[in-house]
Amino acid sequence: MYPHAIGYTHITSGTNPWTPLRFNLRFLEDPIDIAILQWCYKRGHELAHQIRSFRGEIPAGNPKFPPTTTTNAASAASVVPSTPGPVNIDTPDIAYSVEDDKAIDNHHRVNLLGMFHSVNNFEAFGNC
Repeated sequence: MYPHAIGYTHITSGTNPWTPLRFNLRFLEDPIDIAILQWCYKRGHELAHQIRSFRGEIPAGNPKFPPTTTTNAASAASVVPSTPGPVNIDTPDIAYSVEDDKAIDNHHRVNLLGMFHSVNNFEAFGNC
């Protein structure tokens, strides 16, 4: 994913080169970045359930959905280790509630790590 948010690095002193920089990656500050991650999670979740070798989910790798949501009930059923196999391709997609979306967003904010991020370092070169 190429992030939409662009961070910055600014000098804070014109005379002292050892003064700390003002540095902000703006990682996950743009709602577009969160929306893309949310969509990717939902589609990936549905696709993973249809893979022939699917035998259940690992709860630690998934968002903590509120206990009253339909997503939690559907996910809890798939965590059982004795799941016979993948979900039938004709099974309707999981319906995510607003609370589920918030849980997915929170999961990304808490667990997502980035190796690279745009820090506006190519602007001087014509945004190449």
